[in-house]
Amino acid sequence: MRRTKFNAKVVPTVPVAVSIIPERKRTGPKGLYQDWMWEDAERLTGLMGARLVDLATYFGVDDKTIEYWMKTKPEFNRAVKRGRLHKCLNVANALYQKAVGVVLPETISFMHQATGKIVTKNVWKQYPPDAYAAKQFLSIMFREVWADNKIEVDHNFSGSVEHKHKQELPIDDLTKEQKELLFKLNFKQLSFQPINGQ
Repeated sequence: MRRTKFNAKVVPTVPVAVSIIPERKRTGPKGLYQDWMWEDAERLTGLMGARLVDLATYFGVDDKTIEYWMKTKPEFNRAVKRGRLHKCLNVANALYQKAVGVVLPETISFMHQATGKIVTKNVWKQYPPDAYAAKQFLSIMFREVWADNKIEVDHNFSGSVEHKHKQELPIDDLTKEQKELLFKLNFKQLSFQPINGQ
């Protein structure tokens, strides 16, 4: 017997038996992820350079949903990683071609002087090598040899450091313009106060 919170009556307790009710199947809406989404994710990240935020906007979901799909949907995760790798390889290839020089097809149009007609012609245009692109490529691929960030610092210090104290400058000797300048610079301490009478 127990008392309820709403009244002071005593209510008899009934022992609860373990129910043998089968679990219900999920009847709510189907998840947002669909099987074709990984293909679009790979294309968007690889060819267009989309970030996870951009994928969320494209699919009409929250950023956290994309992160959840990356963790729970292996094909989606692999597609995004393949897209990122494809993007990096395209950039590396373009940097390499700029570094070594490349010959590319190009369509040019010009007016024929004798006939006055516009003529379109396919030609091959050669782009010369770029030394800066070559340096960038080599500094990425062979960082230990070509990188500029190799700085050697000797941390061993010997010797002494002397502190020289300047004379105290009386404020009365300053001109009005000098006082205004000091005020504008917001000096909190206008003169050096010696420590221990030094």
